Amino acid sequence: MCEVKNVFIRLAIYGIASLMLLASCNGNSATHTPTTSDGSLTFLDFKFLTLGMSYDEIIAIVGEADRDIGSGVHLLVYDLNDDTEMMLSFVSLDDLLAVYRYDPKKDIREVILGPD
Repeated sequence: MCEVKNVFIRLAIYGIASLMLLASCNGNSATHTPTTSDGSLTFLDFKFLTLGMSYDEIIAIVGEADRDIGSGVHLLVYDLNDDTEMMLSFVSLDDLLAVYRYDPKKDIREVILGPD
């Protein structure tokens, strides 16, 4: 009975690991061309984001963030052309945990990916 339980646990772990690997494969290795003519970024420029991406993968597509406002965690901010901000949350720069869109004029934060 214990042996069957161990096999089930191993299969569950392998299944979760496989799903995580598949989720991290998004095929976006090309350099990004901003959707605006002046080179500024828009919300649509970040549609490629998936949880678990590394900051290096993101930089390869949209470039470096405008600033890091985190303390204890990295909260990387990209200024968008509509005066809103994309905020990317990382504990380690190897694993995107959450993405928020923030409107400083209205003081509203919208969860795009990840927990509230």
